[in-house]
This record gives sequence, C-alpha cells and structure tokens, in this order.
Amino acid sequence: MKRLTGLKDFLYRIYMVLSSKIGVFILLALIVALSSAVLYNYAEYNVAANELCGVCHSMDPFIEGLKGTPHGDFNCHVCHELTLESLQTSLVGFIVSNPPPSEIIDKFSPKISMYEECISCHTLSVISKMKIHQAHISIVTKFDSCDICHNPHALNEINTQCLDCHNLDAAVETHSKFHILATSELDKGNDEICLRCHSTEATWQVPVCPESILGLLRGYQCFDCHQPPLHNPNILEKSCTDCHAK
Repeated sequence: MKRLTGLKDFLYRIYMVLSSKIGVFILLALIVALSSAVLYNYAEYNVAANELCGVCHSMDPFIEGLKGTPHGDFNCHVCHELTLESLQTSLVGFIVSNPPPSEIIDKFSPKISMYEECISCHTLSVISKMKIHQAHISIVTKFDSCDICHNPHALNEINTQCLDCHNLDAAVETHSKFHILATSELDKGNDEICLRCHSTEATWQVPVCPESILGLLRGYQCFDCHQPPLHNPNILEKSCTDCHAK
C-alpha cells in the first residue's frame, strides 16, 4: 500500500513539473533533441533522403545521373559530408540564388576530396590491377581526388579529357612511330613484337579486327597477311580509351 502511495506521489510530482513552464520547456527540448537525431540519421544514412537533394531543380542532373548506377544505392553523404555549412548553403544559397548545375560544379567540385571516399569502396589493390590506374595513381594521390578523371555522378563518362593533360601533337608523333618500330624489330627476328600492343597481355590493349582474330585461331602469323610497310596508327579520330582503358 505504501509503495502504491509512493508511486502516485512520484507521478503527481512529475505531472506538476511538466505542467509548469519549466516542464513544458524541458519537454519541448526533449522533443526537439529526439526529432533532430532522427532527422540527422535519416539525412545522413537513408538512401531515400537523396530525394531531398532533388528538391532544388539545380540538383536534378546530379540526382538523375546517379539513378541506375551502383552509386545510386548509397546516401549522398557517403561522399558529401553533411555539415552546418552545407545545410546553410543548400537551404539558403540554392533557394535564393538558384544557381545552374554548371555553377555548382565550378564552385564545389574543386573543394570536394574524392580519394579517401573512393578507395573506401574501390580498394587500391583492386583498381591498381588496371594499367591505366597504375599510370595515373601518383597524380590522383597528389591531388587527393579521383574525380580528376572520373565523374562519380555519371560512371560511363570521363570527367576530363585526356588531352587536358596530354599534348596532342606529342601523342600523334609518338604513336606514328609504333609500326616503324614493329617492322624494325621484325627484321631482327622478333616475331612477338605485335603482341606488345595487340594482345590481352599487352600494356595497352589495341583492338584488332575480327578477321585477324580468326586468322590467329587458324594458325596464321600476323605477317602472313599484313605486309610491311604498315600504315602509321591514326589516333586523331579515336578516343584515347579505345586502347587505354584496361
């Protein structure tokens, strides 16, 4: 009986506190704190929260670019850190200034480090197996960002053109000497010179026509059909990634 009376007295005291101005303030503070925690976790971790980024039509190209890609299965804040500054920028800056997508890229892309985020999923031991990554890994680590080349919102696109860094005239001159070198090596008895470019084990895999593959399967050597002098490789009308993609 005494326990029941004590419990009633305890509950009555709580009721009196909550009925006071201080009690109402404490209750509201608890509600705000709990709601903020729930909203934060939703925005930070839930993939469905990505739709919030698409409220501003300026962000539509970025949201649409992710759909249907592996990156679309993750919350935006896996890569884009959720901070008070970013919230202020998105809620105030986007709504008031309404910047076009191109302005968003120019303003924010140079400030986004996309190296640690990338290798947290794409481990170095795996991506380094690709020769094109081996050739560029030192540049990526220096600038601390994989989006120097890759567009994480459009995985089939390259974020920058190869010729932004590589000189076209120098590339044309270098490539035009490949068959001259191959012919001279052939004269020296190096019958495997063609495999330096035209094989799955080549440093850079230059594709060959189906007829050539069929000839190899039938036991023919390259120069059973192709006779020197060979035409110089023409790279002007090709994409660099036609050969340099593995």
